[in-house]
Amino acid sequence: MKGKREKSPSEAVAAKTGIKQELYDLAHEELSTQGETEKEVALLIHKIGASSIAEIERVLAELEQAKNHLQSEGERIEREVARYTNLTQLTSVSTKIIFDAVSQLHRPGNQQKTNAPEMTAGSNEVDQQTNATEGTQPLN
Repeated sequence: MKGKREKSPSEAVAAKTGIKQELYDLAHEELSTQGETEKEVALLIHKIGASSIAEIERVLAELEQAKNHLQSEGERIEREVARYTNLTQLTSVSTKIIFDAVSQLHRPGNQQKTNAPEMTAGSNEVDQQTNATEGTQPLN
């Protein structure tokens, strides 16, 4: 068996320096690879997030349109209700006026006189004279 040869101090320093350099290179390469991976992940997240953000913005725009439509419909309905209320009040007033007028016509003391002639003593004599001149008989 061969024995191990001892390294000189300069060889030992060089070996240690070489090992340190290799460790440095490995660490730097790993960090560099890790940095690239992080950039790739960040880019992927950005792409996925961008489509999600675009979808959310589209939904928000649709909700805004729906909100505006509902507000305008609410205002239109308020105008229609006010118009209907006014029309109902006018109808009620008109109906009351018509009802009062018809009620006055049908009261027992206020009945309108018919067009038939009343039979009074004076009118009976006038009728008899008219009938005598015309040659007709009076109705009894």
